[in-house]
Amino acid sequence: MTEDQAALRQIMRLRGYSLMTNVLEDYATDMELITLVGTTICLGLTQMKLIITAGAAMYDNMAIT
Repeated sequence: MTEDQAALRQIMRLRGYSLMTNVLEDYATDMELITLVGTTICLGLTQMKLIITAGAAMYDNMAIT
């Protein structure tokens, strides 16, 4: 397919989202599972924001020095 690591990570993310969609559709009435999946997604987004913020701060520091 490809050796590009960024492209492979994106493919795996899309596959993960597809699987989560299937699980949520299959268990639409299971509020405990929906809450667990929602919490997992929120934690992932929080981590992503922290990584982006840290990367921006590193870039800003590099530009100054």
